[in-house]
Amino acid sequence: MITDKLIKELNEITRLYYKNDRNQFKKSLINIWSKTMGYTPNLQDPKTYNEKLLYMYLNTDQSKILEIVDKISFKKWLIKHRLYQYQVPTLAIFNRQNQITLLDLNKFPKPYIIKLNNSTENEDLYIIRETTSQAELTQIITHFNNILLNKKINHPRNFYETWCYSQIKPQVLIEPLLGKQTLVADYKIFCFAQEQFCLYMNKDEIEKNNWNWDFLKSNIFDLKNNKSILNHEIINFDFSEIKDVCQKIYEVLKNDFKHFRIDFYYVDHRLYIGEITFNTSNAFFTFWDDPQWKQKDIEWGKYWK
Repeated sequence: MITDKLIKELNEITRLYYKNDRNQFKKSLINIWSKTMGYTPNLQDPKTYNEKLLYMYLNTDQSKILEIVDKISFKKWLIKHRLYQYQVPTLAIFNRQNQITLLDLNKFPKPYIIKLNNSTENEDLYIIRETTSQAELTQIITHFNNILLNKKINHPRNFYETWCYSQIKPQVLIEPLLGKQTLVADYKIFCFAQEQFCLYMNKDEIEKNNWNWDFLKSNIFDLKNNKSILNHEIINFDFSEIKDVCQKIYEVLKNDFKHFRIDFYYVDHRLYIGEITFNTSNAFFTFWDDPQWKQKDIEWGKYWK
């Protein structure tokens, strides 16, 4: 799992080396990875799931996937591939030439989400509710307009942005809050050629506890039988439509990518696709620190052919 201590280390090597000494950045990353994961990666012939994620991070031509990683152009990508019905609705888009004003944020129906098109859900995302004050809105406007004016391409602010995000021109996206009062649960589907797994994440308690991720309720389920790979839990959910969509997207991407993750939401009997992720946990995925995670690391590496 990515801990606060690990994030601090990764951000530090990003600050020190990413722009000026990429070789040293790579060496430092591999050293941190080996120390954290407990084994040295074989990057000449990667076998485990996390080795393959790390290999992807270090060697993929990221320009090939910017259209998908950008949260705004991704919606156009869905339309292009006849998956338009799975888009999360857009209320507005702001950029450097069209910055946010207080008048703008007061006109959208609440609750809604304001976020960057090139950042993670852990950063640069705010939920605007009826209880959000004008002073809070003003602070949020200042935060985002400062990014629109000053954030430079290929200048990552942190380690997360070294994977694709720093190459994308920042824009601000406004979307309705699908869950009306709280963030909806995620159904994160890990797609391989023959296997599909769902990482179910219920974030209700996280939001109620000031975004403390210790309150996350989650599990990983094998979609062949809806059984957990971590314990004896079974998820009561019909994944048939999700499986069909995942297979369609796999056919589109398989020539370049044999594995990726699709994040779904299910609201009012309707599916939405939030994003497609190519590098889960930036190659630090320990299956929620399951005691048998290293065995699962090997198994999932075999699924990724």
